[in-house]
Parts: sequence; structure tokens; C-alpha cells
Amino acid sequence: MAGLLLASLIASAVFTSFYFSVRAARTGMDMEGRLEHWRHSASLLHTDADLWLGIGAGRFPEAYFWNVPQGLFPGTWEIRSESDNDFLRLGPPRHMRGFGDLFRVSQTVPLDVRGPFIIQFRARAAGKTYARVEICRKHLLYTDDCVIHGTELEGGTDWQTFKAVTEPGDLNRGPWYAPRLAVLSLDLDGGSAADIDDLSVIDGNGHQIVRNGSFQAGPDHWFFTSDRLHLAWHAKNLMLHVLIEHGILGLIALGIACLVALLRLLVAARHGPRLALPVLAGVTGILTVGLFDSVLNVPRITVWFAILLWIALTIRIRMPANTPA
Repeated sequence: MAGLLLASLIASAVFTSFYFSVRAARTGMDMEGRLEHWRHSASLLHTDADLWLGIGAGRFPEAYFWNVPQGLFPGTWEIRSESDNDFLRLGPPRHMRGFGDLFRVSQTVPLDVRGPFIIQFRARAAGKTYARVEICRKHLLYTDDCVIHGTELEGGTDWQTFKAVTEPGDLNRGPWYAPRLAVLSLDLDGGSAADIDDLSVIDGNGHQIVRNGSFQAGPDHWFFTSDRLHLAWHAKNLMLHVLIEHGILGLIALGIACLVALLRLLVAARHGPRLALPVLAGVTGILTVGLFDSVLNVPRITVWFAILLWIALTIRIRMPANTPA
């Protein structure tokens, strides 16, 4: 009864939300967009070798970059090195931008973060552009309350140091039982590339909230997102994404692994051990989401999926004593 009550409350919160109603109303339009994206993604396989062996793990974004229709690419990022100093280079987008389309390089920050913030960084740009530092309440996508500081960068080869103090903002963390995560992001709103280094952000608690702001540890603690325009990194379908990057042979291998894993988990769920049920739910959940998302383009989910498959393929099934071997 408690489980049913909890499920009812969650369903009520989800299905009556504004976000769900908007997405439900756009189902037909979204499906048309996905079908078009699937066609564009499948067109990245140019040769027989690509079809059978794939273009290579992690090569989808590069292939999409050179073949993308209508110039729809949100931006780029890379860690560059110059005179033994590492820094972040943000590349400009190739499309008309809205706030949700911006290419962001982000990291999570403590839940108790609050303003005002003391922001300092070094930067240079190939041409005139606008760099921003954002601290927002956010979970994966779609920002909520934010404190945003923007800096106009003039073109030049010399590094400049920028420092500012922001307004406190309203970064309410939410109730204790459902805290809202906080994210710090860097983004560009302009047509030129920019280099960022030695980023420091001190919050209202007096704490340094940036990890690896000098980028000397490479991309550690940083990851990239675009709230709405994220088709450039994945095929929006698990099996299609695997086909593109690993070819028919890779798709067959994954399909066999998933089929055997599901069959073993179904048997194990009946005869034990108890671990089989949550693992079965996990594998089924990933494959279900994979119908309309790539899943494997996110490193953490890829690792967890591999762990779940490994457990499923190696789990010991306790058959009844009277069952033939």
C-alpha cells in the first residue's frame, strides 16, 4: 500500500506538471524530429567498412560535425596546452542561439552554495565575443534560479584578467527531502573562440567552489551540455548509435549480450538470488530509455551498463535440486 501511494504521488506530480503537458502536446513534432535525426545519423556510414565495423567508439560527434545539415552545431571545447600551461578553449556555435541552445562546460558545486560570488579568471579571444559564468540550480538540463556574470572579450593574443562580484541572487536549495542541485557553467554567446584559464569562484560562504579551474588536470570535473541542441553527440537511439560507432558486428555482439543477460536474469529472478530483480530492472530500464536515447554517450551510464551486463552474465543461478542440469 505504501508503495502504491508513493507511485501515485509521483505519477500525479509528473503527469500534471507543465513540462509533461508541453512535451505530451509536442509528441508528434518530436517524433518527426527524431526520425529526421535518425536518417541523418545513419547517413554517417559511408563505406562497407563503416557499416560492418563502425566509424569508431566516440567518433559520432566528429562525424556529425562534418556532415551536419543546416550548420546545426552548438559549439566545441578542448583542453589546449601552451608553454606547459593547460587551458580551456571554447569554440563558437554555428547556428542561431537561444539561452537553452548555448553550449556549456559545467561541473556540480555544493548544495549549500549561495551568493554573492567573487569571480576571477584569465581569458583571451580570437575576436569579439561574450563569455559567461553561470551558477544555477539545475539537474542535468533546464536551468532554474541563476546568478550570471557576463564579460565582453575583445579580440587579441594577450591574456587578460577579469574579476567581478555578483549579486546574491536567489539560489534556494529547496526542501531537505528534495534539494535542488547546483551547477557552475562556462559558455560563449558570440561568434569567436575564447580561451579560459585560472577560473576561481568564491561563494557567499567564503568557499572556493571550482575544482580544476586551472585545467591542469585536463577535463577532470568538467562535462559539456546543451539544454536543447544536443543531437550533435548521439543518435537518439541506443542500437543505432552502436551501429554507427561499432558497426553490424558490434551491434550483433551487444544484442547477444543483452539477450543472454535478460534470459539469465529472468531465470535467476525466479530461482534466486535476490540480486537478479534489481539488475533485471536496471538492464530493462536502460534498454527502454535506449529506444529514444543513445545512453552510451554518457561515460558514467556506459560504465554502469557494462557492470549490470557483467553481473547478469556471471550471476550464479540456484536451480532446485530436482531440476535437471
